[in-house]
Amino acid sequence: MRINLQNRYNSRDITLIRDTEKVMVPCGIPYIYGTLRDTNKNVIPDAMLSDSNINLIIDHVTSINREAKTVTTESGEVYSYKKLIIATGSLPIIPIFIPIMISKTCYL
Repeated sequence: MRINLQNRYNSRDITLIRDTEKVMVPCGIPYIYGTLRDTNKNVIPDAMLSDSNINLIIDHVTSINREAKTVTTESGEVYSYKKLIIATGSLPIIPIFIPIMISKTCYL
């Protein structure tokens, strides 16, 4: 999504704030244990961001002031914005309505 935004709005300043140093390729996670054998081989390179002139900040957002259009991070930095996109990602759910037998070969 962030690369698409930069391609579409090239004249805009885009900043991405995330709280992790590395980001894994979500669809590649099943291959880590089978073929990649190393989580470092399943990382999205930050060069994609810098090549697209996207500012990357590693920090944790602690508050959003909608009236002032600012975001404050854990380190105390305050960033202003014109438009804000909140992309929280997702977490898998364990369906409680399906009986599952958990064993050493079943990871949930």
